[in-house]
Amino acid sequence: MDDHILEELQKARKLVVSLAKEVDVKNEKLFRMESKLDETFRMMMEEKAKPQQVQRAYSQAQSSTKHDHISTIQIDALRKELEEKVDELQSMDTLNQTLILKEHMSNLELQDARKELINGLQDIWND
Repeated sequence: MDDHILEELQKARKLVVSLAKEVDVKNEKLFRMESKLDETFRMMMEEKAKPQQVQRAYSQAQSSTKHDHISTIQIDALRKELEEKVDELQSMDTLNQTLILKEHMSNLELQDARKELINGLQDIWND
């Protein structure tokens, strides 16, 4: 009977070892499956986020385009203002040149009048 108990114990031990190996294999398989599931879930979440990323990029592009359009309008307004200032400056320069010419002519007239006055006074004092 001792042999029979030993035999049963050895069978039980082999069964336990076999079951332990099977549990290890199944645990390893479960771990791989969980890893694969995690990876699949991560990829799904990335795919789910793509439309939002595209929408965000589209919104940024629209905002950038709108900003560019506003900048273009502002640049055009500044360019027009600059052209007006250049025209105004040219007009003022022309007016300044005209005034300088008038001043020069008035100065010549005054010098001529002064010479005549001096000559007239000299004639009066000499007579």
